[in-house]
Amino acid sequence: MHKSSVQIIIAFVAMIIVSVLFPKLIYGQDRLQDSKLLDIQHAYQRGEIDVETATLQQFRLLYQPSDNFGQEREIIKCATPAFMFLHQHKDELSGETLSKIENYEAVRLSSKSKLAEESYISPSGKFEIIYQTSGPDSVSQTDN
Repeated sequence: MHKSSVQIIIAFVAMIIVSVLFPKLIYGQDRLQDSKLLDIQHAYQRGEIDVETATLQQFRLLYQPSDNFGQEREIIKCATPAFMFLHQHKDELSGETLSKIENYEAVRLSSKSKLAEESYISPSGKFEIIYQTSGPDSVSQTDN
């Protein structure tokens, strides 16, 4: 066997060992087990709420400020389940519900446009990083 073949086999075996010992490295992040979006969808599947209520609850959770006095709004990192649910059930929703969802999105976009944004283009010119310099998701102004 050539030296390069042996190196390839060793690398392959090492990858298998690492993936067995550290499976989280394969996925890059932990899967959220207790997502409130999925809880709402499961309530719909069990027949506890109708499709209109399930859809509106998910988008309220994503876009409306918290109703809990003094408590911060829970951050939902991934809105994909809500948008997939909307796409799957769009034909079943009333125009009023679709309009409310569009309004949630419009308010979010208009408030986001008020935030100061900066950009940085990499020296190669292949990448542009856009970041916010104001608002809750802004980068630290004191960090160098």
